Amino acid sequence: GLQAVSNELYEERAHIAIGLARAAMALGYHAGFAADPNETSEWPVLFIDLPTGRNGISPHVFGLSNLP
Repeated sequence: GLQAVSNELYEERAHIAIGLARAAMALGYHAGFAADPNETSEWPVLFIDLPTGRNGISPHVFGLSNLP
């Protein structure tokens, strides 16, 4: 159903975010996990510090928490 499709899309997005963080780290940018001061969730956020600012996503809902 619709919920299954939604979950698949969020999981795919989380995998893409992990891949982007790994690529950013390979290029010398800082990436990792940190608490989001704007969120009440207990899950840390995957962030990537880019020249344009910090970007983040919360991939932990899918068990994705591994960066090299």
